[in-house]
Amino acid sequence: IMEKLHSLYQKIDFNTQSKGVAIYVSPMFEKIIYLNMEVVQNICVSDSFNIKDLLKLKRISGNYNVLVLSDNESTMYSIEKGIARRVFASTKMSADNDSCKTMPAQNMDRRHMFLRNTDNVLDNLLSAYPYPLFVAGNATMLNQFKENSRNESSVIEYFIGEDLEKHGSKIVALLKPFVEDLKLLNQKKLIAALRTAELQGRLLCGLGNVVRAVTAHTGTILFIEENYLWQKGKLHNGVVFMKPGVVNPYSYVKDTIGFIIEKMLEHGGTVEIAERNSLHPYQHIALIK
Repeated sequence: IMEKLHSLYQKIDFNTQSKGVAIYVSPMFEKIIYLNMEVVQNICVSDSFNIKDLLKLKRISGNYNVLVLSDNESTMYSIEKGIARRVFASTKMSADNDSCKTMPAQNMDRRHMFLRNTDNVLDNLLSAYPYPLFVAGNATMLNQFKENSRNESSVIEYFIGEDLEKHGSKIVALLKPFVEDLKLLNQKKLIAALRTAELQGRLLCGLGNVVRAVTAHTGTILFIEENYLWQKGKLHNGVVFMKPGVVNPYSYVKDTIGFIIEKMLEHGGTVEIAERNSLHPYQHIALIK
């Protein structure tokens, strides 16, 4: 086994864009999986492996974003490892100037144009900084953002805050009670991601749909309810997709859920575990295309 392990280590490609790597070795099989998620370093020696155990090692990030809206400026901070960094700032004047290239400013409400410009930039920022999003500002600005923003479903929490746009450290202190519970923060992020994908028509729900999608190497993020992850027996309309008897006893894939997880990780997807019963509206398992 040690010779196999040494041989596998020599084959690891350290130039990939992956965030982690899992190595499995036994007398009967060997496998390298490149992971699109950060994991806690772990060494396991056992008579058998289960790929589901890999999900317990996923590192939960404490990073988050804050969009601050005022009457004259919108500013977004990305907070990484407790340090706030301003990644975007726009004033009403600059928003007007951008929009005037295609449409006269006098024919549109200035505040609406300002928020629309902010929303356009937010689309790209949330892709570059895929963290939970908080939005702060006065009541009027927050209400208009809720009513008009296509990113509203991505927001974890709104809170009233004045004169915060130039005080990143003040924001970190203000939000500390909201972000101390990393597990709760991560769960809110998962539900927000599901809502957004559902609104965009990019969500597949139910075991049957998910199995077909991952078999075709489709999907970016898989969501599984914690209690559904380890459920035994019939999972979908009374049908067991993969019976324990047909599974190689030496394999780390023990059932249908394990099969799905393996396929997701192999094609660069990520897997998120949701709290018990939180995915009931999505048939306990869902996939973002």
